[in-house]
Amino acid sequence: MLRTLLIILCVYWTFKFLRKMNQPTRHHYAPPHATTGTSQAMTELVRDPVCDMYIEKTTAIFRSGNYFCSETCAAKFKS
Repeated sequence: MLRTLLIILCVYWTFKFLRKMNQPTRHHYAPPHATTGTSQAMTELVRDPVCDMYIEKTTAIFRSGNYFCSETCAAKFKS
């Protein structure tokens, strides 16, 4: 009786282990990468010289040859 129970448990654990090994791995973070044929346009990032934050070039504020994340950073850079 005990021997049968141990065999059943071993088969069950082996089955669970094999199912877990066949599942795809899940990544919490996958960096964006360029692929051909996608509709998403790659945006260029620029660095704010005051707070060292990277922002999209399309949303950045351009003043005196530099890109800023806000008007506050542009004023700090000017002074």
